[in-house]
Amino acid sequence: MKSKSIKHQALLAASVLLVGWANMHAVRADVITDWNDVAVPLIRNAPNVTATRQLALVHVAQFEAVNAVVGKYAPYVVNLAAPTASPEAAAAQAAHDMLVRLYPANQSALDSALATSLAAVPGGAAKTDGLTLGAAVATQLWTLRGADATTLSVSNYFPAGPGLWQPTPGGAATPVSQQYACATPWALRSAAQFRPGPPPALNSAQWAADYNEIKSLGGTNSTTRTPDQTDTGLFIIEFPFFLLNSALKQALGSKTASLVDSARAFALVHMASADAGIAVWDAKYAYDFWRPVTAIRGSDTNLNAATVPDPTWLPLRTTPSHPEYPCAHCAISAAMCEVLAALFGDNFEFTLESPSLPGKPRTFHKFSDYAALALEGRLYAGFHYRNSSNVGLAQGRSVGQCVVNNFLAAAPTLAGQLQNGEFRLTPRYVGSLQQSIETSVDLLNWSPLTNYTRTDLTVQILDPEAASAPHKFYRVVAP
Repeated sequence: MKSKSIKHQALLAASVLLVGWANMHAVRADVITDWNDVAVPLIRNAPNVTATRQLALVHVAQFEAVNAVVGKYAPYVVNLAAPTASPEAAAAQAAHDMLVRLYPANQSALDSALATSLAAVPGGAAKTDGLTLGAAVATQLWTLRGADATTLSVSNYFPAGPGLWQPTPGGAATPVSQQYACATPWALRSAAQFRPGPPPALNSAQWAADYNEIKSLGGTNSTTRTPDQTDTGLFIIEFPFFLLNSALKQALGSKTASLVDSARAFALVHMASADAGIAVWDAKYAYDFWRPVTAIRGSDTNLNAATVPDPTWLPLRTTPSHPEYPCAHCAISAAMCEVLAALFGDNFEFTLESPSLPGKPRTFHKFSDYAALALEGRLYAGFHYRNSSNVGLAQGRSVGQCVVNNFLAAAPTLAGQLQNGEFRLTPRYVGSLQQSIETSVDLLNWSPLTNYTRTDLTVQILDPEAASAPHKFYRVVAP
């Protein structure tokens, strides 16, 4: 950050979350969508719940990097700001470094993608500082979220019996991704914050209705499911975090979005997706409820006279290998759609083509229409009872609201200037400032800055040694 005037850099964390959405401004966010295009093919090869976390890591890193330059929103965690660094360079470096950590075997290709991104950024101090900032952001976020308890080795005992999960035809012998029930959420206080009540009792009218509906509509050889319903079941098999990622791009493309607003939208949508996955996995392994294929085929486990087993019944496609309740597709879809509707309004037309039903794109007129279709699709595929899907939708909406209402909100702006060799930075806060302020010339070694004053709402930082360094950073550190 080489400058002899106003271009000294300030690193500061705004520690207060203020709820709100700021209007988008006229800058095209190419670097955000470009790196999404780089990330998605890699992440498609990850297990489905793992993919939500990886997309969140990449896009929160990009948001933190851009926001550290712009200072428009409260950060997720990164306590850095560099107002004259290149936000494009910072975002590209942050995404690159996060993906290299996730996919080290692909570093050569990622290095090439970074070089392509950076070729469009003019050389100079702003570019150099942006690269330094992006790398620092990726390191700080990875230090916090690099494990998230997702590397735990979890192996639960699953007893047999009515209502309990058992291995399903064509599926794994043990349920997958059990560790995600223990994962650290991005926004929720705990994975169980929105845990629903238990599924219907097996002797209830609700259970009989759900059982008989999916038995009729969800079987491989169903005679009641229409061709369009079959297409719906196949369309929804594709993971929502990839399909709705495309919807987000279309929404951004329809507006003139600033770089920071684009980065924020991607971060919020994928934080909601990741937390919905964690929340639903918590509930799945809390209840261990059986899949339709187990219940319908289980002639010796039926406890309701209104249900009749069919030992030959199979779903439209192979059942996923984890407990049924609640519906994960529904929860993740609803969480992402809740954020999309909050950012862009629910009434938005978009078209999606699902790899699980190629050649048959579908047009939606509302984000909430996609979430509603997820319920129907999981029923027609033979995977989820209607009640489980309704519960998943409600859980996902709660997660989405929690994320968009409490994170990456509009924040105080930074104002800094160099006068007579002394750097003055005046941020505004709601409430008092209790943290200490530190300074650095390399983002690695920090020392306390003691010469500053404050009132209830305003802190003025005075650094008389600012002009003696070619570049300088500032940050606020909690006690």
